[in-house]
Amino acid sequence: MRRGFGTERTGGLFGRGGVSRLKRTTTWRQAGFLADLPRGSGVAASVLWLAACAGYGIALSGTSAEVFNDATAKLGFGIQAVQISGQRETDEQEVLDLMGVSPHKSLFLYDVDTARERLRAIPWIADVSVMKLFPDKLTVTLVERVPYAIWQPSAAVAPALIDETGDIVAGAVDARFAQLPRVVGAGAERRVAEAMGILEQAPALKDRVRASVLISGRRWDVVLDNDVRLMLPEVEPGRALAEIARLQRESKLVDRDITLVDMRLADRMVVRLSEEAKEARDKLIAERIKARKKGTSA
Repeated sequence: MRRGFGTERTGGLFGRGGVSRLKRTTTWRQAGFLADLPRGSGVAASVLWLAACAGYGIALSGTSAEVFNDATAKLGFGIQAVQISGQRETDEQEVLDLMGVSPHKSLFLYDVDTARERLRAIPWIADVSVMKLFPDKLTVTLVERVPYAIWQPSAAVAPALIDETGDIVAGAVDARFAQLPRVVGAGAERRVAEAMGILEQAPALKDRVRASVLISGRRWDVVLDNDVRLMLPEVEPGRALAEIARLQRESKLVDRDITLVDMRLADRMVVRLSEEAKEARDKLIAERIKARKKGTSA
């Protein structure tokens, strides 16, 4: 019985030479490259394998972006603040609405290029910059158009506010901009700089101009504040307007009872009287003719 017990003990807990089996190195730690791996590698590999399987499943379901968005937003990368600068006329709430920001939108996935295109659609905005400031902020820098003139395509269309290039800034003209130069006619908005250049050659009349009217896309008429229309030639219109300014300085031409000064012909100027002035002139001529006849018969 003792021999059997002793044999059982030797072949059980203790191996040959009395070395405890609890102190022996496990077999797989001695097999090839596995012996060189750090402790915990198996656990890490298992976690990575599970994550890869989960990611693959999400990708197949088409919800990977949504999952990533929700996860990063909850981790503190949701958009919490938007700093807007450069706006004077642009409505701030309109900017925020077009950007579509919210605390539930991850800054990682926010598309700044799409935001820029949406904001450029606002008539007041000439250019815009949108930048991400991690972890949870956006900065928006606006460059607004500068109102330069008022454009009215025709009498049947309401006037609009335009910039120097002719782009419409606002569909309605605020009272603050009522004193800006006015151009009238189809295509006049793209030639507003040309109209202003003509007026610069007659400074004395410039402040009295109510509107510059483009006629058939070829030449300009200038309407003064007393409704006198100055018809300018297609060639050298600035020179013709300067001549009218000279006559105004010397003889108060445009302050007389007239409605039109026609400068389209290079060798002459035609002046049209108002209806009242024409009636008075016709009456005066008739009286002179009558007086002559009396004198001749006498």
